Amino acid sequence: MRPSRLVPSALLVIAVCASLLATPAGAAPVTSARAGYAPIVSWEGGVAMACRAPLAGGRTSVRVYWDGRGYRGGELKRTGSAGLGRVSSSFAISDYTYSVGKPGKVGPVAGLTMADSAYVYLLVGSGVGITREVVVPVRSLDSCGSGRAASNRAATNRASSNRVAPGPRADRPRACVTRKELKKVTRGLQPAAVRRVVGAGGRVVTSASESLTRRYPKCSNGRAVVVNFQKAGPRKPAKVVSRFW
Repeated sequence: MRPSRLVPSALLVIAVCASLLATPAGAAPVTSARAGYAPIVSWEGGVAMACRAPLAGGRTSVRVYWDGRGYRGGELKRTGSAGLGRVSSSFAISDYTYSVGKPGKVGPVAGLTMADSAYVYLLVGSGVGITREVVVPVRSLDSCGSGRAASNRAATNRASSNRVAPGPRADRPRACVTRKELKKVTRGLQPAAVRRVVGAGGRVVTSASESLTRRYPKCSNGRAVVVNFQKAGPRKPAKVVSRFW
C-alpha cells in the first residue's frame, strides 16, 4: 500500500528545499554511501539517492535508497523513506517501491526495470507519508558505480538559476510549449508565472505536501514538457527546481 501524502505540519517546519540532480539546496553536501548514486530530492536531512544501470534491449534498472545519516528522528519520524515508480506514456504512475530506514542509517536499495527512454518517479518522506516527489527522465540519472557527482546529461537539463521575467503573451491557436519558451522557464518561477511564459496551464502529474509536478504539451518532438516545483515548507509557494524537454 502506498504511504499517505499527508504529513503533520509540525514535521514540516524545518523542511529543506531540495534541488534536483544536484546536492539538495540548503543541506550539507551528501557523500553517497554507495558508489554511483547521486542525491535527487531531500527532506529534513533524509535524501533519496538514485542511479541507473543500463540493460540490454533499451531497458534500464533504476535503483534508489534512503540515506538517513542526516535525518533526525522524533515523534512520527521513527523512520524515513525514499522510493520510485514507473511513469507510463500517459504519465500515470504505478508499481511504487520503497527503501525505508531509521534516523542516522541507510536504507536498502529498491529498484525497478523500465525503458531507458521513459520518465521515472522518485520520492522522499517520513515513515508517515510522502513529502516531496519529482519526475525525471531515466537518462538524466547517473550510471550506477560511476562515482560521478552528477551526470552531464542531468546538468544540461537542470533549470537555470537566472530568472526571466514573464512578458505579455500573444494569443495563438494552440496551447503548447516550444523549446524557446521552455528556456524561459527558469529556477524559482511559480506555477502562475510558468503559465504566463508558456501559454498553457498544464496538467498535474503528481503532488505532495511540499512538491508539485506538472506536464505541458509540446509543440514538437514528443508528448510533454515536465516541470518540477518544490516548496521550502508546507505553506510556502511552489517554485521551479527543474524542467525537461
